[in-house]
Amino acid sequence: LSPTVTQIGTLGGNMAIAGDIVGIGNGTVYGTAYNLNDGTSSGTSVNNVLVQIDPSTGAMTMIGATGFPKLFGVAYAGGMVFGFTHDGSGHVITIDPTTGVGTLFNTFNDPDSNMPITFSGAGVNSKVSPIG
Repeated sequence: LSPTVTQIGTLGGNMAIAGDIVGIGNGTVYGTAYNLNDGTSSGTSVNNVLVQIDPSTGAMTMIGATGFPKLFGVAYAGGMVFGFTHDGSGHVITIDPTTGVGTLFNTFNDPDSNMPITFSGAGVNSKVSPIG
């Protein structure tokens, strides 16, 4: 039997999820997003925003700008959202879930080439504890 996917809503405001979303045990769902119509060099495409998504409606609440681009992966641990960049920098950042502000956590290089990793997502656990 094939699974059925049912759309529950849209983010609205011309916003789109940049990559992953992550749900934590208290029902909160986070994602990183950008504005589809933002063609500026300083807009959301180069400064993804942290959003909270209502899992029952799909409605989005914008939390704040991260200061980092192309956050294709997100995870959650220790009370922080982690963002994984797809811009060739190898950056992993922590994101404050109350403000959206991102802080560089570490830079990761491929052990074979020693080149920065371009993350395409993140391995995440579903419904992790909101405390960490």
